[in-house]
Amino acid sequence: MPRLEIHDAVRRRRFEILDDAFTAGSAEGDVLRLVGDGIDPEHLAFDHDARGRVRVSARPGALLNGEEIVKASLRHGDRIELGPFLVVFCMEGEESPQVAPEEIPAVRAARAAARARGEGLVLDIAAPSAVPRSVPPLPRGRGGAGGAVARRRGEAPRSARRDEAPESSGAARRAPRRRGMPTSMIVWNAMLVTGIVGWLIYRSFAAAPLVRDPEDVIELAEAQWNSGHADEAYATLRAARDRADDQVARRKIDEAVRRLEQRARRLEDLARIRAARDALDELVGFANDWFRPATDKRPAAREVERRLRDWDERFAAVCKDYDEGRRVLDASAELHAQVAPFHHLDEPDTADDVLFRSDRLTKLRLRRYRQAFEILEAWLAARGDAPGVDRVRQELATLREQGPAWVEDQRAAIERMVQRDEIGRAVTTLRFLVDEALPPEWLDTLPARLDQLQSRLGAGR
Repeated sequence: MPRLEIHDAVRRRRFEILDDAFTAGSAEGDVLRLVGDGIDPEHLAFDHDARGRVRVSARPGALLNGEEIVKASLRHGDRIELGPFLVVFCMEGEESPQVAPEEIPAVRAARAAARARGEGLVLDIAAPSAVPRSVPPLPRGRGGAGGAVARRRGEAPRSARRDEAPESSGAARRAPRRRGMPTSMIVWNAMLVTGIVGWLIYRSFAAAPLVRDPEDVIELAEAQWNSGHADEAYATLRAARDRADDQVARRKIDEAVRRLEQRARRLEDLARIRAARDALDELVGFANDWFRPATDKRPAAREVERRLRDWDERFAAVCKDYDEGRRVLDASAELHAQVAPFHHLDEPDTADDVLFRSDRLTKLRLRRYRQAFEILEAWLAARGDAPGVDRVRQELATLREQGPAWVEDQRAAIERMVQRDEIGRAVTTLRFLVDEALPPEWLDTLPARLDQLQSRLGAGR
């Protein structure tokens, strides 16, 4: 399978592309979640076809090989810059491309910030003092006693006599050779210095610092947050607060924690507002297709109103606190007003209402027979004597007769996906059929097949 390799200032992550289509961004619903400054929910959208080709489209702010992305097919080694991250695309079976640190946006930003502050790591190792090339040897035997006896006798010390001996007296009479530091000791010292430098760098960037100035700690936490490491930012602030020795430092760190929490809530809220806008756009499209052109607008209007009320329960509370969200609420209110004269939700469903809903659920590409059966059977149980009962019963019988053939088609399509090694796509389709689409009596061996493919997918990861 092709893959994405995500680089930041700290580590590299590997993401296997298993789905036909998925998104990357800051939202909780994104398959590949990347959080950092300049990253929106669903910022990147990837499309993976059966022949292994991967295409990407992006919102503004992402660069593909240094240029803005609109929509492009990816080749091995292509680089996508998104916020603090560098995303590298790799084809199946290809080796990971080499990535220089300066290619990673988070590293460039950290270096630029350090240069702007005039900071840097300086390692000053003093040079050894000069050593004379000729060092007299230490006296042998009984140390200095022999030299003293020789001087009393009026003779030169034995060591001096050896030094003054002519070269013709042989190699044994020459001055002893000075021995340098062994190579193993040099290697050991170099390793020791490297280890100390590495430990200092780790303490500077990863470990929780001692609190001398809380502003430095807060600046470090902000840099970790901006690099997409929110957990590390919180851990840095918590550890610094525990080590703080005065109330002023603790109060500053607590304020920084609250600011980060507010930013996190805002990012989550904006992601939900983006999801709310997308859900409302889909609902407006449904109204354009089924409500506006219909002669009898009541069934479609009731369905639109039901979905709008569900939308209000999910998104209205978060949308009202932001300008962008209030604009989405205005669009929702406008759609409410358009269907209000027709839906009459205070009245019970008629046969036409439930048949419309059933028809919509069973004409989708992935049909929802279970929900359609529940709607029709509940209506028959509650209003078995209402007009149109025979039509509802006939529709229910038709769906029960035609449904198994559709299930077999889906089963065959899933096995074709497995043969093409599209296990992720097969698992997604099977999970939908088992959890949402089919009534229990139609499941047969599908749950067991789902467990088997999930185990295979887990082993492949």
